[in-house]
Amino acid sequence: MAVSRAKKDMFVNHALERITMSAANTLTYQQLNFGVGQFQGVALVIHRIEYWISYATLQGLQATTDLIQIALTQSSNLGDLNMTHPEIIDEVLASGQGASLEPHYVPGSNFTKDFTNLPGGGLLVAANPIFIGMTTAGMGAAGSADVKIYFTFKELADKDYIELIQSRIQANI
Repeated sequence: MAVSRAKKDMFVNHALERITMSAANTLTYQQLNFGVGQFQGVALVIHRIEYWISYATLQGLQATTDLIQIALTQSSNLGDLNMTHPEIIDEVLASGQGASLEPHYVPGSNFTKDFTNLPGGGLLVAANPIFIGMTTAGMGAAGSADVKIYFTFKELADKDYIELIQSRIQANI
């Protein structure tokens, strides 16, 4: 394939998606949609991810065994959000501080992951598919969160794109 001479994506884009769990203490996925096909050779360089867990959801953290876990992943077929899965791009975990204490949270704050110091300026991932996964333990109600991703598009040669997909998704391609 001839290498495209398209202009390099010079400015940061952002994607914002809300995930609302289907029920408390279950694993729920929400897909992010980007305007490119899975085999178009377009990747994302993720520079920053902001996880905004709703205040009502954080108030559900009452015991030290309670937790909220959110991950950015390239598959919705995972049974858990364990970072040992190659499909997991990034995750955050919030846990309870004890039954007699309020969870440590300041309304309006978030969990931010900055990847700009990595080689290439961020995490290189296939643009599709990308999902937000969220699960809880010990919660009385379904939770919700917003995830904001700052990224640039990067066009890859076919062989490089196939290698990228194979490194993240457990399938024969």
